Amino acid sequence: MLGKKDNKIVNGKFASTLACLLIIGFVSDVANSQVVIVKGKERAPRTAPKPRTKTKPRPSAVPTPISESTVGTTASVSPSNDVSSSRSSLPESLAFVIIPKITSPKTAPKSVPGPLAFTIVPPKLETTAAKEDVIKNNTPQTQSVPEAGVKNNPAVKEEGIKNNAPQTQSAPEAGVKNSPAVKEEGIKNNAPQTQSAPEAGVKNSPAVVTNPKNSGGSTLPASRLSSFGFDVITSDDRGRISGRRVETARFFLEELAGGISLEMVQIPAGNYMMGSLETEVAEEKKEYGRGVEREIKEALIRRLNWETPQHMVKIPAFYMSKYEITQAQWRAVASLPKVNRELVSDPSQFKGSNRPVEKVSWEEAVEFCERLSRATGRRYRLPAEAEWEYACRAGTDTPFHFGDSIKTDWANYQGKYTYSNSPKGEFREQTLPVGSIGVANAFGLQDMHGNVWEWCRDVWHESYEAAPEDGSAWDKGKILYLKILRGGAWDSTAGECRSNSRNRMTSTIRLNNVGFRVVAEITEQ
Repeated sequence: MLGKKDNKIVNGKFASTLACLLIIGFVSDVANSQVVIVKGKERAPRTAPKPRTKTKPRPSAVPTPISESTVGTTASVSPSNDVSSSRSSLPESLAFVIIPKITSPKTAPKSVPGPLAFTIVPPKLETTAAKEDVIKNNTPQTQSVPEAGVKNNPAVKEEGIKNNAPQTQSAPEAGVKNSPAVKEEGIKNNAPQTQSAPEAGVKNSPAVVTNPKNSGGSTLPASRLSSFGFDVITSDDRGRISGRRVETARFFLEELAGGISLEMVQIPAGNYMMGSLETEVAEEKKEYGRGVEREIKEALIRRLNWETPQHMVKIPAFYMSKYEITQAQWRAVASLPKVNRELVSDPSQFKGSNRPVEKVSWEEAVEFCERLSRATGRRYRLPAEAEWEYACRAGTDTPFHFGDSIKTDWANYQGKYTYSNSPKGEFREQTLPVGSIGVANAFGLQDMHGNVWEWCRDVWHESYEAAPEDGSAWDKGKILYLKILRGGAWDSTAGECRSNSRNRMTSTIRLNNVGFRVVAEITEQ
């Protein structure tokens, strides 16, 4: 048994030994960088060594030197959904210490590096008040402020900002192609939204017609119209020439495919008495159809009533084809893209490129006009009945534009059936090339009497009761499929070829004595 004194000695030695062991362990930890001594209000906690691994840990950030002011600072953040209230509780920065780990005593370096530290600065959170501030220079929150006029500048959302482009494209200069500023009317030198602003008269400009040759619609400037001269004859009732004069008219050429052209003559505006007076009809019945069979004569006399009552019509100016549409012109237009119906390229019975096209229905003639209109940019159509008679008369009030008689020397018709005291003539039994006879009226039109009947736009009516007086087509009626024919044909009697003679036929029928000529509208009227 030890005494109390001996117990004190033993306990003192054990405490000394334990203290020495603790000091030795502490010094060893310091040597192995397991304990870091730093300055600050609070010491960094000792980090327990991690289990040894074969792979090196990846650094979580780029280390930066640590400052004394940031080491050991801590902050606690209470969870909150209010950005503005939590902003003040965040620390300015957070400091962390990275202690190098020695994976193996054998691979440990001779000199152990000191501890490394890095600092994380929390991002500045946007406050509710900041959202309401007006950001200078219209800078978007998610991108920098581009220079004025730069592509995709969001500041251009507000209208009226000078030189700024729309959101989806850059701001072009005034007049440049696809400028969106052209949405507002009247902006000088700006092009339309879908295309550039061409100069006046440039091909395919929306301000002009699609045909570059024909700028300005159907109204041509004086420089685009040409003049031609021709002889005009006047006859007495026996078919003798009582006068001859030279006239001039203006026209333009419509170029078609394959070098084919269409001569369009300018018809001036004017007034005239359309149809026949009842007294004239009574007088003509005595002489009308002289030399024909009784049945034919009775039918012709009955048709005289279709020309009454006579009435005044006012006709605006227009263009009309100088001749009937030829087979060559028909082929050129029939080769154009279809509008509503197919066209046979060579329908005529009497073949010849310069002969009038025949065996075409009213609907096919309308299709011809629609294709021609689409190709040229002009408004082509069949003539109204009032326009046709006005153009045929050319200022005369006699049965024919020659005068009171007709001869086969001046027109192609059935010469053995005469009119009044006109002499008999030959019967050619076929069409003739257009213009081959060479006799024109005062407007410069040829073959208005005979050769082929010519389709008009109008629906058939038994008389002129309530007929239009402005030169427009009478396109309403009880029998819409019956259309007007004018002018007579190669197999017609002389009386059927008169200026005011009328005929009718179903719009779908094709005959070898029926053709047409076209009118080009003056759109400004």
